[in-house]
Amino acid sequence: MVQAKLIWDCPAHKLTEFSGFTVQCNITYRWPDGVAPITFVDRIMVNQLQVGYAQFHCFSSDSHYSQLFDRRIFDVKDFHTECLPTVYIFLGQFNQTSYQLCSRELNRTEPWISTIPEKNWPKLPVNCSESNQKLKIENGHIRVDGQIPEAGRYKVICADSNAESIVTLIDSSVQLVTIPRRKFFILDGDIQPMFVFQTIGQRSMNAELIDIPDMTCNVTTAPQVEFMLNEFDQLALATDSGTFGDTSVVHMVKCQAFEGAVIRSISLYLVAKKDVKLQIIGSNHTIHRQDEAFAYYCQVANPKWLADLIRPTFVPPYPPDVLRNGNRVLLPRNMPLGKYRLNCSLTEQGLTDASVIVQFTVVRSEKQHKELSITKFSHPLFKLSDPIPRAFCQPSGNMEGVDVEWKRIHGNDVYKSRREKLEPGSTLIIQPDAIHSGPSSFVCQGMEGNRCYSKLLIYYRYEGKNNLSISTQVRTQFFHTYLTCKTDLTPDELNAYTWTILLNNGVSWQTERNRIKMFGSSHLTARSYQRCQVNQFYLGQSFSTESIVIFNEIKYRAEVEFVPHLPVYRSSMWLRCRVTESDRYTSRPYMIFTRYPPQFRPYLFYRAVDFSDGFIGGTYTVVCFYINSNLILLSRKLQFEFHENPTAVIIRKDSAGDPEKTRLKCVPNGYPPLVLDANWTIVNGSNFAFTREKYDFVLTKFALHGKYYIRCDALVGFDNHVIRMNTTAWISVEASKASDVKKVPCSSNIRFAIPIGLSILCWMIMYFNLCALLFRINRQAKRKIKKRQLSFAYVTYDTRILGRHCGSQFRALIRNFDTVQQIIQQLIIHQRKSREATTKHAERKRVRAPRYRRNAGWKERRARVNPEARSPQS
Repeated sequence: MVQAKLIWDCPAHKLTEFSGFTVQCNITYRWPDGVAPITFVDRIMVNQLQVGYAQFHCFSSDSHYSQLFDRRIFDVKDFHTECLPTVYIFLGQFNQTSYQLCSRELNRTEPWISTIPEKNWPKLPVNCSESNQKLKIENGHIRVDGQIPEAGRYKVICADSNAESIVTLIDSSVQLVTIPRRKFFILDGDIQPMFVFQTIGQRSMNAELIDIPDMTCNVTTAPQVEFMLNEFDQLALATDSGTFGDTSVVHMVKCQAFEGAVIRSISLYLVAKKDVKLQIIGSNHTIHRQDEAFAYYCQVANPKWLADLIRPTFVPPYPPDVLRNGNRVLLPRNMPLGKYRLNCSLTEQGLTDASVIVQFTVVRSEKQHKELSITKFSHPLFKLSDPIPRAFCQPSGNMEGVDVEWKRIHGNDVYKSRREKLEPGSTLIIQPDAIHSGPSSFVCQGMEGNRCYSKLLIYYRYEGKNNLSISTQVRTQFFHTYLTCKTDLTPDELNAYTWTILLNNGVSWQTERNRIKMFGSSHLTARSYQRCQVNQFYLGQSFSTESIVIFNEIKYRAEVEFVPHLPVYRSSMWLRCRVTESDRYTSRPYMIFTRYPPQFRPYLFYRAVDFSDGFIGGTYTVVCFYINSNLILLSRKLQFEFHENPTAVIIRKDSAGDPEKTRLKCVPNGYPPLVLDANWTIVNGSNFAFTREKYDFVLTKFALHGKYYIRCDALVGFDNHVIRMNTTAWISVEASKASDVKKVPCSSNIRFAIPIGLSILCWMIMYFNLCALLFRINRQAKRKIKKRQLSFAYVTYDTRILGRHCGSQFRALIRNFDTVQQIIQQLIIHQRKSREATTKHAERKRVRAPRYRRNAGWKERRARVNPEARSPQS
């Protein structure tokens, strides 16, 4: 509807003096031609207008004010809905909280193209929603403020068309990964690495690949290398030796998107097959006596960095009774005599050609106690800056003429084996320049005939102070705590960690090698004792043992509050819960509604409550929950009311007070339903069927059965405003529940066509004055009004159309004295109106001759005259 209104700029107490001024508008069309002008007063329906360029000339004759308006009138069919097929949104850009997905624009046709500038192109509201109702879509725009949605891919569909948009939300958890997911790639191999971004859901923790169109990548260590698009339109690299060379190398790849807002890097490991070399630690020890235990370790020797990415394994056939654990093989005591071999190789990712073999012999133990002896160190641990003492090796006394020599089994320390001249034996000298951290092993060997004797020497170089500590690491997304046992002993793969729980107050534990995971307790104070013990096994021997005990006590204190804290909220407000005091908290607070109106459907939880998101008027109770680092669940409750501004009023039946009395109420759809005044009107039906009681409309016992068209004009208050609203409704009055009558509606406009009907009516009501009045009105109506039909609202009845049920109802009505009084009042009113209408009709006729009037007393004189003396002409 188009409405023209005269707006006055004057004080509020004078606005009522000018509120009744009418406005008349004349509409003329500049395009298209031939459209007839249109005139309306105050308002006109939109469907009465025609598409085109219209000029509204509106004026008020009361105020002598006029104004011209130029308007463009469009048809809804001329608009179309269009959506961006794919949209990528980085949630880290906090300066922007709204992104347009879909719009409903005017079709790009004439005459609009040439007459409307691009900036003034009209748009209509568009109704779009996300399929899982997880995103907030308003008029084709996605809102990412307040309750930030979870990263991932969403589908948005518009209701008025088939237009849709695929929205991908990206947060700070985005990572750069390679496809396929490999730790390294082979030079001149068949697999080319692709580079894509990956995001991880905050709650589901599911990884999802995302394809960003403006993604660019470069190799920072080799800027001349160019990326290419593969068959999947992904950035990929050709790992050929012509581009990267024929040697193993590590490059750094950096990719960015969203105009540099997202920058991630990843290491690209390229392996040349010819460079891969394996080694077996302890391979120089080839003679194994039955009374000794020994272990062989297999690892990548070249390139060095590949040893951290892949671990070789020993492959069958295996010697009997050996113990296998990944890249380790332990030779037990009392192993059967004989010659054996172990084969170590890589079994994955195209490096199966790399392998190494060690052969060893198991011999009997020496019964004559022939052996080599070495001088042991006072302690086997040394800093990198500390000198290594000399070690002396010599054969036993019954091994005359045996020459001994030191050989290195594992490590990179520079050494020298020097034979002594004064006594049999050899001295191991370690150069002071340390280039190797971790364990090192040397063997002293001597040959007597065809028998070989050997003795191991093991020491350890470390960086730092060889500390052993337990640190606490908090993982907020899983709501549990990690305790990590840290040690300087390297390599870490030789370390074995043992956790012992000495004391705890109901806390659950789960060990993960060098870490222990602590699940939450229901107590505000958590006390626990843990012991971490580190054992390092090297070449079958327990080399170092360290342990530490930690006492853990967590006392928690926290306070949360609602912002803003109000008794009443409205649709334009937000509600948040924040932590005001905390020792250390690990999670954001969240809110759950525990009480709400039955028509309201809340989300599972809220980070921030937007009251414009489907809230209806009523009373709510919300609880703010907060989880601390020890998994203590705290809560705070808030009870409030949500007031909803009224937009319309409805007529509602209410018979709670008296089941036999129907009461109509004019109720606004806002909350609370505050009605200041209400006026009722029966548009169609008997006026005495309802009566007003304060603001309600109550059905009386005089109402006829049937349908009534009711109108309510209500004065509704909300906030500091007062508005007037109206509505109409059809109200049905049902028949009584009598078993001998049929429930059919009775007409309230029944007419008596003949005087006998009036006689029956008088006999029924037994009221003489009313009967006389009815007969007199009937005669006057027949005599004075011949051409015009006279209708009385409550007394012109035709009883021939009354059935048994309606006749009984009619008799019950008119026997009631109150009803008879109302009928008499209506008859008097109609009689007065009829007399006035007849008088006005007579005055309109001109009288040409003077009217004859009899003198006073003519009736008495006529009565004294003898009738027989009259002439026949008289």
